[in-house]
Amino acid sequence: MRDCETILQGKKNFQPFTFCSYKNKTGFINRFKKEFQFFKFIKLEKNSVFVMQHPLYIGTHYLKILKVFKKIKKIRIIFLIHDLESLRNMLPAYHNLFQQLDQLMYETGDVFLTHNEKMSAYLIKQGISADKIVVLGLFDYLTVPGKYTGNHSAEKGIVIAGNLDPEKSGYLYQLTEKHFGRQLILYGTNFSQSKMSTANYCYKGVFPPDELPYELQGDYGLVWDGNETQTCAGNMGNYLRYNNPHKVSLYIAAELPVIIWRHAALADFVSANHIGILIDSLDEIDDKLSKIETTEYERMKEHVKALADKVRSGGYLLGAYEEALNILEADIGSRRIW
Repeated sequence: MRDCETILQGKKNFQPFTFCSYKNKTGFINRFKKEFQFFKFIKLEKNSVFVMQHPLYIGTHYLKILKVFKKIKKIRIIFLIHDLESLRNMLPAYHNLFQQLDQLMYETGDVFLTHNEKMSAYLIKQGISADKIVVLGLFDYLTVPGKYTGNHSAEKGIVIAGNLDPEKSGYLYQLTEKHFGRQLILYGTNFSQSKMSTANYCYKGVFPPDELPYELQGDYGLVWDGNETQTCAGNMGNYLRYNNPHKVSLYIAAELPVIIWRHAALADFVSANHIGILIDSLDEIDDKLSKIETTEYERMKEHVKALADKVRSGGYLLGAYEEALNILEADIGSRRIW
């Protein structure tokens, strides 16, 4: 979300429009402050273009009020979807709340920036007109201009970056030496060393997101989710069929070819752009990688590098935003508010 803010503020002159979550604060006064802040919508100029990042984890009231001010101010709203929590269903206790959030988004938006064609198809099933949808393609991953990111070691290793919690990445703790001849190189939070079933790994720790692309060492980045090694299972595994994992953008920004589940929504993108390999099971990795010759690997690296500059400079969001503007038939010179 921070990268999206930076791109639109820095390159499209958007002005920030922020809310406070008042997280962990109780009492009538704090509740009043939280609800009253939403009336900042009154500051919006008429006919503004308003980009809302979705979801915001602050309840549903802000969307209900936004619907009212949309009519009053005649603003046009672009929803930039980061997650569809009603689809991901990771927190069953809040499922009804997330359904309300997503439904309010559908009712309020003029244009929707989705991750990929699979997510677009899902939105169409929810009643969104296809001509209101723009496919993002990839999330951008901003890096320092001119700073070299391809600092990978000569040692062969498979990078796994992200939330390494056993509840989210259970597959990781089922891996044994039979799955990989290469070392696993791990980066991220909530790693549980005591639960690892293989000794063939190296945990590198946690790095700030804007530093991580310069730290990755290995020759491939793995995109997998769920608790199984044979397939991407469970809620997180199923969600891969619809979303664009941010780690794909991270790997591309770091110029690493990608290994991804064949049924993931981004598998088509990886295949079409020749930036990695598709697998059905983690058991296939060693065999598939052993058949890739050096020249083929170098070609994959070149294809990744060709995408990396666009990812690192905000090119995907900028392109999608211009498409959204065309749909809105907006006046490009009008004031734009984040």
